[in-house]
Amino acid sequence: MIKNIKEGVPFSKCLIRYPQYFPSLYVNIIRTGEATGNLKDSLSQLLNYLQRLDDLRLRVKQAMAYPIFMVLVGLGTIFVMLTFILPRIAGMFDDFQAQLPLPTRMLLGVSDFFKAYWILVIVFLAAVIFLLSRHKPGKESILSRLKYRLPIIKGLIYKQSVSNFSTSLSILLKSGVTLLAALNDAASVIGNPVYIKQLAEVRKDISEGVSFSRSLLKFKIFPSFFVQMVKVGEEGGRLDIILADIASLYEKEIESDLKVISSLIEPAIILVLGLIIGGMLIAMLLPIFNINLLVGG
Repeated sequence: MIKNIKEGVPFSKCLIRYPQYFPSLYVNIIRTGEATGNLKDSLSQLLNYLQRLDDLRLRVKQAMAYPIFMVLVGLGTIFVMLTFILPRIAGMFDDFQAQLPLPTRMLLGVSDFFKAYWILVIVFLAAVIFLLSRHKPGKESILSRLKYRLPIIKGLIYKQSVSNFSTSLSILLKSGVTLLAALNDAASVIGNPVYIKQLAEVRKDISEGVSFSRSLLKFKIFPSFFVQMVKVGEEGGRLDIILADIASLYEKEIESDLKVISSLIEPAIILVLGLIIGGMLIAMLLPIFNINLLVGG
């Protein structure tokens, strides 16, 4: 790339040769900056955009890190109990002739299975995760499609998509890219193939003279609040500014939602894991509670 630039090839054309690293969104912003002589400003806008995206991703990861850690620790505890601890405790009851309580027998059955086949269980789970996360060219993985259907997650992903779209479109318009070209690039950051397809129809409408807000209202991709704001931006000639404001509002909503989700999901995980591990402990201790009955039998 440096060699090409030294030879006089425009920076934007150099980037086009590496689409795996530089999406068309970046290229268009830089190309417009070159054409208008404001490459420095365009690069600054692109940097701010990438920083906002990274900040948003970081907040999502931070909110989900602790719940995921709790789940992994809980599952690890259950696995160790079933595979290593329970078999040792079970040996305490080998000399008793009386039948063990049903919960204890069921738990020991599960423990025997894990003890005998724990490697196969891990391999099976790894294979399932691999198959669910595998994706073919041009087609999303099963896990990716599933996230759009999960009640809590899909709302969060939708808001993040709207925020990313608004930010991208705002920066492109501010850089001087036409609305038609900007829509094509901004649509790529949404991720949801359904919305991408509908935005292609919006572009078609705009090319035929339909206003942006009217077309959005027709396809109902975004909420009415978004459409009304876009209409205000169109009428006032401040669409790029309005879109930036929309992105900021959605970012605040996402941050608020993450706090609520985190405050709800952590107690729920503790409750579920507590019930499972507590149930296992009770099943293990039942024979000890009934020790007199077992000896007497």
